[in-house]
Amino acid sequence: MNARPTPFDFIQKTTRNHRLRHWCSAYAFKDGAGLIDIARRYSPARVIELGTALGFTACCLASSGKAVRVDTIERDSRHAALAQTNIEAAGLAERITVHLGRFEEVLRSLLGRYDMAFFDGGSPSIPIIEQLHTLLDDDGVLICANLSRASTGQARELEREFDNLDRWLRIGAIEDGGTQILRKQAKKLIGRA
Repeated sequence: MNARPTPFDFIQKTTRNHRLRHWCSAYAFKDGAGLIDIARRYSPARVIELGTALGFTACCLASSGKAVRVDTIERDSRHAALAQTNIEAAGLAERITVHLGRFEEVLRSLLGRYDMAFFDGGSPSIPIIEQLHTLLDDDGVLICANLSRASTGQARELEREFDNLDRWLRIGAIEDGGTQILRKQAKKLIGRA
């Protein structure tokens, strides 16, 4: 797959080089242009991202519209600091907030609802997906990367979760199917047309 360029490819390259030097968990998402396209298609005002790394995807998401605001979570303090520097270099510091901490803890501290969630932090788990489901507005969009990193048991649980049509509707994929795009199903009101 040859990904189209983005204005933030310098961050993607920096992330790859950082990972090679430090053998750490900072991965560079491959399809930043695809991520921008998805965000433009659904026009979110608020986005929550899990897995900042060095800031590449947060910048891609924030650049999708002038009103987009991104909260991004990173547990590694060194990565969070590097991400903040990269976000400032990209001119998006006023639209992206980097939160330092574990996903579960930071998610519990956030107020309000989100139009879009992007999971790109290690392997997704059902408890994290449940927290994202709760934070998403009805009809909000979940972009879930790293599905191939889930264990066999986790993969089965995620498949069951995402196949639950009362909760999610699959609406697309990028990265050769490795990143799924789902829409949260609106709550159905009994007795209403």
